[in-house]
Amino acid sequence: MNNPLFSTRLTDKEIGELGVQFKGKNIFFGIGLVTQKQISVATPFDILSMFFTAEQLRKFVHGKKIIVFIADQHARTNENISQDIIAKRASETIQLFKKIIHNFNLQHVSIIQTTHLNEVQEIRKIFASLPNFDNDYVKHEVADVCWLQKFHNVGIKLGWSMSSTLIIGGHDERFFDHTIQQFCPNVLFLHLAPGRTFDDKRTRVSPYISIEGENRLVFQNNLCVQDALHQFKKECSPETFKATLRHLSQIARLYDDLFGPIKQKTLTEKLQILTDTAVKNHEMRKEEST
Repeated sequence: MNNPLFSTRLTDKEIGELGVQFKGKNIFFGIGLVTQKQISVATPFDILSMFFTAEQLRKFVHGKKIIVFIADQHARTNENISQDIIAKRASETIQLFKKIIHNFNLQHVSIIQTTHLNEVQEIRKIFASLPNFDNDYVKHEVADVCWLQKFHNVGIKLGWSMSSTLIIGGHDERFFDHTIQQFCPNVLFLHLAPGRTFDDKRTRVSPYISIEGENRLVFQNNLCVQDALHQFKKECSPETFKATLRHLSQIARLYDDLFGPIKQKTLTEKLQILTDTAVKNHEMRKEEST
């Protein structure tokens, strides 16, 4: 639990109690596809912080699985973005996540696309039983977690936050989790620090959404990390470059802690290896392709 990516800070005693109280419980995290006004155009490198931390937590509490929600149903509540664009982004995200799961051997991870839950009667009943919210997105999130807790033995929700202090009216996951907790009091909410960009005006961002025009390390085929970092360094302050590079190095170090170190490599080389691994094509099994 010396994971520096955590925004939630726990004492040694709290960590010990967590391991006992949530022993055998499963882990959940959700992936948004939109901001209030824009669709995500790429998946940031930062998403590995959530996959790797979830695996770290699963091992710690001896959980059987990690459930990842692709929140396309939630995205459809955004009237500013067309349904076709949302469907395309959801498909691209799922295909990449299947590669990440396979290539990093995260065999306990399963993906659920939230539009596929529309016909699940148990979650429909939960949704219908909830009071009205000003924001339908929040209502979907509450129903999701209540369903996961009841039917999938989920005890820990991993999210992210801009700070360790709840900001009412903010739109990181602490804002949503504050409401969810009122309906799912037995779920533990843990938060990672935000993702980071090489943009002086917008350094702290969502770890799973990358909007158009961001100076940011994202997953794409044939990306040369060294060239990308060289360009980013010219376009931001030394302070921003150093802070974002430190954040990326913490993700690489978390990989080392989980899977063993990538030996005798510079940070840039490690980031290249992790990027190439994440996007590498593989021969999908029949059940993966359905």
